[in-house]
Amino acid sequence: MIAFRSVSVAINPAEHADRVHQVLEAVAVTEMGWPARDLIENVVYGRQVPAVDFVALRDGEVLGATKVLTTRPFPVEYVFPEISEKIDEQERQGKVVEVALTGVAKQHRGDLSVMLSLYRALYHWSQREGVSAWFSIQERQITRLYNRLAMPFEEIAPGKFYWCGMSYPCMMSMAKGEATVQQRNPAFWAFLQEE
Repeated sequence: MIAFRSVSVAINPAEHADRVHQVLEAVAVTEMGWPARDLIENVVYGRQVPAVDFVALRDGEVLGATKVLTTRPFPVEYVFPEISEKIDEQERQGKVVEVALTGVAKQHRGDLSVMLSLYRALYHWSQREGVSAWFSIQERQITRLYNRLAMPFEEIAPGKFYWCGMSYPCMMSMAKGEATVQQRNPAFWAFLQEE
């Protein structure tokens, strides 16, 4: 577990699985209108896939979660098959993952420590697992949010209408991410270094 103030992050906590699904469904399906029920259950285009759930907790309450897929083909490859070579290229440098879904319970959205703690845990896990790059499908407002934190997700192909709006295949190499955060957001870099 990784703690930030009163937020800790657990990886795949079985005792919270039902609540994690409820939070992700409330955000992705109910609020955003995305057809994400299969993804929440780790099903991608009809096949069960391995996933890692990072779960932000405070006093046993699930605040939010990030779902990371660890086995290809990723959803981003189904939607944007033209980027498969880019993923292959990154995979030659280390493991690749798709940051597939993040949701924070509505009552905790103003608490930035939830998102920051989730991404710090994902960063430490990525370091331990030898991950070279994160991929994801993003709407531009999400990419801008990451870039404000100095997390340099890049659009790697033209966008398409996906689920409920224009979305883009994005990638952040770990090496570029680390260098950019160190240079542009030293306070966030210091936070990421904490265990």
